[in-house]
Amino acid sequence: MSEKRNVVIVGAGPVGFLTALGLARQGIEVTVLDCEAAIVRSPRAAVYFHTTLSVLNKLGLIEDAEAIGLASTDIKMHWPETGEVAHTDMRDALDPGQEFDHNLHFGQHILAELVMEHLERLPHTQVLWNHRVTGLEQTGSKAVLAVETPQGTATIAADWSSAPMGRVRPSAAFWGWNSKASPGPIGSSPPISNIRSSITASATRT
Repeated sequence: MSEKRNVVIVGAGPVGFLTALGLARQGIEVTVLDCEAAIVRSPRAAVYFHTTLSVLNKLGLIEDAEAIGLASTDIKMHWPETGEVAHTDMRDALDPGQEFDHNLHFGQHILAELVMEHLERLPHTQVLWNHRVTGLEQTGSKAVLAVETPQGTATIAADWSSAPMGRVRPSAAFWGWNSKASPGPIGSSPPISNIRSSITASATRT
Protein backbone atom coordinates (compact mmCIF):
# COMPACT_ATOMS: atom_id res chain seq x y z
CA MET A 1 0.00 0.00 0.00
CA SER A 2 1.32 3.44 -0.92
CA GLU A 3 0.02 6.72 0.48
CA LYS A 4 0.86 10.42 0.12
CA ARG A 5 0.99 13.01 2.89
CA ASN A 6 2.04 16.66 3.26
CA VAL A 7 3.95 16.36 6.56
CA VAL A 8 4.56 13.15 8.52
CA ILE A 9 5.70 13.39 12.13
CA VAL A 10 7.10 10.27 13.74
CA GLY A 11 6.49 10.14 17.49
CA ALA A 12 3.27 10.96 19.35
CA GLY A 13 4.90 12.59 22.35
CA PRO A 14 4.65 16.24 23.42
CA VAL A 15 7.19 17.52 20.88
CA GLY A 16 5.63 15.59 18.02
CA PHE A 17 2.14 16.76 18.91
CA LEU A 18 3.24 20.38 19.43
CA THR A 19 4.95 20.39 16.04
CA ALA A 20 1.83 18.91 14.46
CA LEU A 21 -0.44 21.45 16.15
CA GLY A 22 1.69 24.40 15.07
CA LEU A 23 1.66 23.24 11.46
CA ALA A 24 -2.04 22.33 11.46
CA ARG A 25 -2.93 25.75 12.85
CA GLN A 26 -1.38 27.18 9.68
CA GLY A 27 -3.50 24.97 7.43
CA ILE A 28 -0.87 22.32 6.74
CA GLU A 29 -1.97 18.69 6.47
CA VAL A 30 -0.24 16.68 9.21
CA THR A 31 -0.06 12.96 9.99
CA VAL A 32 1.44 11.71 13.26
CA LEU A 33 2.75 8.13 13.44
CA ASP A 34 3.62 6.18 16.56
CA CYS A 35 4.55 2.56 17.16
CA GLU A 36 2.62 2.43 20.45
CA ALA A 37 -1.10 1.69 20.77
CA ALA A 38 -1.72 4.98 22.63
CA ILE A 39 0.14 7.76 24.43
CA VAL A 40 2.78 6.26 26.72
CA ARG A 41 1.69 7.13 30.24
CA SER A 42 5.09 7.58 31.85
CA PRO A 43 6.12 11.08 33.01
CA ARG A 44 9.70 11.11 31.71
CA ALA A 45 9.52 14.90 31.89
CA ALA A 46 7.46 16.73 34.47
CA VAL A 47 8.69 20.34 34.67
CA TYR A 48 8.14 23.01 32.01
CA PHE A 49 10.22 26.18 32.19
CA HIS A 50 9.12 29.63 31.09
CA THR A 51 10.44 29.15 27.55
CA THR A 52 8.14 26.16 27.06
CA LEU A 53 5.23 28.03 28.65
CA SER A 54 5.70 30.76 26.05
CA VAL A 55 5.37 28.13 23.32
CA LEU A 56 2.19 26.78 24.92
CA ASN A 57 0.88 30.33 25.07
CA LYS A 58 1.66 30.90 21.40
CA LEU A 59 -0.29 27.77 20.51
CA GLY A 60 -3.29 28.68 22.68
CA LEU A 61 -2.67 25.96 25.27
CA ILE A 62 -1.51 27.93 28.30
CA GLU A 63 -4.88 28.32 30.03
CA ASP A 64 -5.49 24.55 29.94
CA ALA A 65 -1.91 23.87 31.03
CA GLU A 66 -2.17 26.30 33.97
CA ALA A 67 -5.42 24.60 35.04
CA ILE A 68 -3.74 21.17 35.02
CA GLY A 69 -0.24 21.87 36.34
CA LEU A 70 1.25 22.90 39.66
CA ALA A 71 2.85 26.34 39.36
CA SER A 72 6.10 26.98 41.20
CA THR A 73 8.78 29.68 41.24
CA ASP A 74 11.21 27.63 43.34
CA ILE A 75 14.28 25.93 41.90
CA LYS A 76 16.37 23.68 44.16
CA MET A 77 19.49 21.61 43.62
CA HIS A 78 20.29 18.78 46.03
CA TRP A 79 23.66 17.11 46.66
CA PRO A 80 22.92 13.77 48.39
CA GLU A 81 26.58 13.19 49.25
CA THR A 82 26.78 16.30 51.42
CA GLY A 83 23.16 17.09 52.14
CA GLU A 84 23.60 20.59 50.68
CA VAL A 85 20.64 22.32 49.07
CA ALA A 86 20.89 25.37 46.80
CA HIS A 87 17.68 27.34 46.46
CA THR A 88 16.63 30.18 44.17
CA ASP A 89 13.42 31.90 43.16
CA MET A 90 12.80 32.50 39.45
CA ARG A 91 11.26 35.88 40.18
CA ASP A 92 14.62 37.16 41.39
CA ALA A 93 16.32 36.81 37.99
CA LEU A 94 13.84 37.20 35.14
CA ASP A 95 15.16 37.45 31.59
CA PRO A 96 14.33 40.60 29.59
CA GLY A 97 10.86 40.17 28.07
CA GLN A 98 10.21 36.93 29.95
CA GLU A 99 6.47 36.14 29.77
CA PHE A 100 6.15 33.81 32.76
CA ASP A 101 7.72 33.97 36.20
CA HIS A 102 7.06 30.33 37.13
CA ASN A 103 7.36 26.72 36.03
CA LEU A 104 4.54 24.23 35.60
CA HIS A 105 4.74 20.67 36.92
CA PHE A 106 2.79 17.77 35.34
CA GLY A 107 3.67 14.61 33.46
CA GLN A 108 4.59 14.75 29.80
CA HIS A 109 1.90 12.18 28.97
CA ILE A 110 -0.67 14.67 30.30
CA LEU A 111 0.79 17.38 28.09
CA ALA A 112 0.66 15.01 25.09
CA GLU A 113 -3.00 14.26 25.81
CA LEU A 114 -3.78 17.97 26.07
CA VAL A 115 -2.11 18.83 22.77
CA MET A 116 -3.67 15.84 20.99
CA GLU A 117 -7.11 17.00 22.12
CA HIS A 118 -6.53 20.38 20.47
CA LEU A 119 -4.98 18.77 17.38
CA GLU A 120 -7.99 16.52 16.80
CA ARG A 121 -10.27 19.57 16.58
CA LEU A 122 -8.51 20.72 13.42
CA PRO A 123 -9.16 19.50 9.86
CA HIS A 124 -6.53 17.64 7.83
CA THR A 125 -4.93 16.02 10.88
CA GLN A 126 -4.47 12.33 11.57
CA VAL A 127 -2.89 10.32 14.38
CA LEU A 128 -2.06 6.71 13.48
CA TRP A 129 -1.18 4.35 16.34
CA ASN A 130 0.59 1.00 15.96
CA HIS A 131 2.53 2.41 13.02
CA ARG A 132 6.25 1.64 13.29
CA VAL A 133 8.67 3.36 10.90
CA THR A 134 11.21 0.81 9.67
CA GLY A 135 12.90 2.79 6.92
CA LEU A 136 13.28 6.26 5.49
CA GLU A 137 14.82 7.54 2.29
CA GLN A 138 14.67 10.64 0.17
CA THR A 139 13.37 10.15 -3.36
CA GLY A 140 13.46 13.31 -5.40
CA SER A 141 11.55 15.91 -3.44
CA LYS A 142 9.79 13.37 -1.21
CA ALA A 143 10.60 11.68 2.09
CA VAL A 144 9.52 8.03 1.70
CA LEU A 145 8.80 6.13 4.90
CA ALA A 146 8.47 2.36 5.19
CA VAL A 147 5.90 1.65 7.90
CA GLU A 148 4.68 -1.51 9.62
CA THR A 149 0.95 -1.13 10.28
CA PRO A 150 -1.74 -3.43 11.73
CA GLN A 151 -2.81 -4.05 8.11
CA GLY A 152 0.70 -4.87 6.91
CA THR A 153 3.62 -3.01 5.36
CA ALA A 154 2.91 0.42 3.90
CA THR A 155 4.91 3.10 2.11
CA ILE A 156 4.14 6.73 2.89
CA ALA A 157 5.52 9.54 0.72
CA ALA A 158 5.56 12.97 2.36
CA ASP A 159 6.69 16.43 1.37
CA TRP A 160 8.40 16.67 4.77
CA SER A 161 9.09 14.31 7.65
CA SER A 162 10.04 15.14 11.22
CA ALA A 163 10.91 13.14 14.31
CA PRO A 164 11.33 14.16 17.97
CA MET A 165 14.73 12.91 19.08
CA GLY A 166 13.63 11.04 22.20
CA ARG A 167 11.01 8.81 20.61
CA VAL A 168 13.03 7.46 17.68
CA ARG A 169 16.57 7.28 19.02
CA PRO A 170 16.97 3.59 17.92
CA SER A 171 16.30 4.79 14.36
CA ALA A 172 18.41 7.95 14.63
CA ALA A 173 20.35 7.16 11.46
CA PHE A 174 17.15 7.57 9.45
CA TRP A 175 17.17 11.29 10.15
CA GLY A 176 20.91 11.93 10.22
CA TRP A 177 21.42 13.24 13.74
CA ASN A 178 24.95 14.39 12.90
CA SER A 179 23.52 17.61 11.49
CA LYS A 180 20.89 19.95 12.90
CA ALA A 181 18.76 19.61 9.79
CA SER A 182 19.19 18.06 6.40
CA PRO A 183 18.69 20.11 3.23
CA GLY A 184 15.90 17.90 1.84
CA PRO A 185 12.45 16.99 3.19
CA ILE A 186 13.90 14.76 5.88
CA GLY A 187 14.45 16.70 9.09
CA SER A 188 14.29 16.43 12.87
CA SER A 189 12.40 18.29 15.55
CA PRO A 190 14.37 20.36 18.08
CA PRO A 191 13.86 20.15 21.84
CA ILE A 192 10.50 21.34 23.13
CA SER A 193 11.84 24.71 24.28
CA ASN A 194 12.84 25.51 20.69
CA ILE A 195 9.64 24.35 19.01
CA ARG A 196 8.60 27.92 18.12
CA SER A 197 11.40 28.26 15.56
CA SER A 198 10.72 24.74 14.27
CA ILE A 199 7.09 25.59 13.57
CA THR A 200 8.02 28.80 11.78
CA ALA A 201 10.78 27.19 9.73
CA SER A 202 8.70 24.15 8.79
CA ALA A 203 5.77 26.27 7.69
CA THR A 204 8.02 28.53 5.63
CA ARG A 205 9.84 25.66 3.94
CA THR A 206 6.59 23.85 3.16
